[in-house]
Amino acid sequence: MIFALALLQSVAPSPPPAADPDIVVIARKLQDWRASVRMKKGKYVCAVTRSTGDPEIDGVACEAMRVCAIPAMPRYTATRAKGVDAATRQRLIEAINGEMATCVRDQRHQLIGELADRRAGAVQ
Repeated sequence: MIFALALLQSVAPSPPPAADPDIVVIARKLQDWRASVRMKKGKYVCAVTRSTGDPEIDGVACEAMRVCAIPAMPRYTATRAKGVDAATRQRLIEAINGEMATCVRDQRHQLIGELADRRAGAVQ
């Protein structure tokens, strides 16, 4: 099953105020990053369609999407249940997408900070 995560892909990770320069660079690289998450053989798989050119940064973004997709999957599945009219389905999907966008943004901020810290530690 493929999630329609175009909305999430467009969530540009904005750096926090007074951000570390490494965090700003990583966030900028993610602005054009694109991927989708799908279930394959019981696991969530992230397929990068537009890479940052840095496998670690791509991995951070994929991990954020994967973490957020896991709890959302049952809710997306429920929108396809019999008896759910199109208007209700659309409202539910929009609500889930909004929550996913928030989750992905928050996860990215955390994971970008961790990546920047690891890289700064490796330089010292």
